[in-house]
Amino acid sequence: MKKKLIIALIILVIAAVTTLVVTKYMPTQIALINFQDGQLAEINKVNKNNMIKITSFDKEDELDGLENYDVIYTFHLGMVNEVQKANIDKALDGGAKIYMHASTSPEHNLNNLTEEEEKYVKGYLENGGMKNIQYLLNYSRKALAGSSMFTDDIEEPIEYPKNVFYRIGEEDFFEKSEEYWEYYKEANLYKEGGKTVAIVNTSADPQTVFRSYQDSLIVKLERLGHNVVALAGFQERLNMLKAVSPDIVLFFAHGRLLFNQGDAAVDWLKEQNIPLLNPQLVYQNYDEWMADQQGMTGGLMGQNLVVPELDGAIYPYAIAAKYKNEEGFYTYKAIPGKVERFVEITDRFLKLKEIPNKDKRICIYYYKGAGQNAMVAENLEVGSSLLSLLNHLNAEGFDTGDKHPATEDELLERIQKEGPVYGDYAQGSFDKYVEAGGPDLIPASTYESWVKSELDPDSYKEVEKLHGKAPGTYFSTTVNDTAMIAVPRVQFGNVVLLPVLPSALGESEYKMIHGVKKAPPHAYIASYLWSRMAFK
Repeated sequence: MKKKLIIALIILVIAAVTTLVVTKYMPTQIALINFQDGQLAEINKVNKNNMIKITSFDKEDELDGLENYDVIYTFHLGMVNEVQKANIDKALDGGAKIYMHASTSPEHNLNNLTEEEEKYVKGYLENGGMKNIQYLLNYSRKALAGSSMFTDDIEEPIEYPKNVFYRIGEEDFFEKSEEYWEYYKEANLYKEGGKTVAIVNTSADPQTVFRSYQDSLIVKLERLGHNVVALAGFQERLNMLKAVSPDIVLFFAHGRLLFNQGDAAVDWLKEQNIPLLNPQLVYQNYDEWMADQQGMTGGLMGQNLVVPELDGAIYPYAIAAKYKNEEGFYTYKAIPGKVERFVEITDRFLKLKEIPNKDKRICIYYYKGAGQNAMVAENLEVGSSLLSLLNHLNAEGFDTGDKHPATEDELLERIQKEGPVYGDYAQGSFDKYVEAGGPDLIPASTYESWVKSELDPDSYKEVEKLHGKAPGTYFSTTVNDTAMIAVPRVQFGNVVLLPVLPSALGESEYKMIHGVKKAPPHAYIASYLWSRMAFK
């Protein structure tokens, strides 16, 4: 009997020692469910503790083996299925600590933290930033998993203000615009007489680590002599913009500039004559995006392109996409060459504000069917709309030339003569047009130099594969043994009207209007390049 008692005591001691060793000296296993790649990248970048092991689960995973984790965090997790619920319950029964952050399904809110524990964890997650993530991991091991070994003292969550002006890094943020500009001047960044560029990014704030694309945008704008400030916040966004009084706003949009405040921002931007440009983040990894002919669809197109137009946001231009980092997570990085181009675009818009209307040059593209077809698109009368626009531009001081049309019939007559559209079958009509209509004839060699400067080489190979070498057969001619592409246009001073040429040959008009998965003919490309490269 005495032997049995001793054996039992030994077993209890061994069990106690084992539990102590496992708790104190074994790694803490943390499961992250439904966290986005950007969040996971930040968390893994911060984690320097070899005694903390992190595993991520997708919201579609069945969550097998969840009972092997000490701490479980979920992010914006909605409904869970029966298998997932059973595995979560198994983890809870095994003593795991679980916190469901921003759960979108209250009935599946399975938090089992104490009120004190939840205060810390929620504070770390809601405020974000590298330090709070570091504090969260330390708290997870020390307070939740119960291990005091290989941990630091528990720190209170850092509460960051929501409405701030900032530049680059986690520390350079200020609640008042005066404080920001004081810092800016002390850092020798301020340019007297420079234009002010404000950046509003719904996907970044001072605590977002992976925003190198925005940092690059700021630095390159500053190199051109501009003063740049980024704004984080939502409710005070308009007041913050008013405080810095920008010359231009760059809005990485996802929805409207102001939510539930109507057109207050629109009215102010118009009153102050402030352009609102719309740089884009690609919500896909770069290779998938490049392989997708459409590039953006559905809700993202609505929130990032269509809805921002209600605020007057223009020039949607992709500057950053998701790329896989060394740890295998997809984070936003600048698309090569795109930030530089968008900085150039921004600079041009700022300079455009200083140019008198009479010196500005405008190209307007109109839809017209082939031959004698009426100029009607979706029951809109294109001819009368164009005349109305020309009259408005003339009244605003733009140079519309000495031959500004007085009537719609006069305008349509010129369009039919100088800016027609022909099917690829109407070679005889096209030859007569070249003689009498006065198109701008672009040597094939000049066009190819434009292509080399402006287009993606792989995409252009598809053009040559389908349509042959420039100038191709459509809207092309030869003058003195020089191959030419004809660009149809009707010029009124510094305003030029151009027809949208067919985006494909040998297809029905309906198909061409609604998208053909083919490379366009040379003439189609030449028309758009002509606007920038020839007409400037």
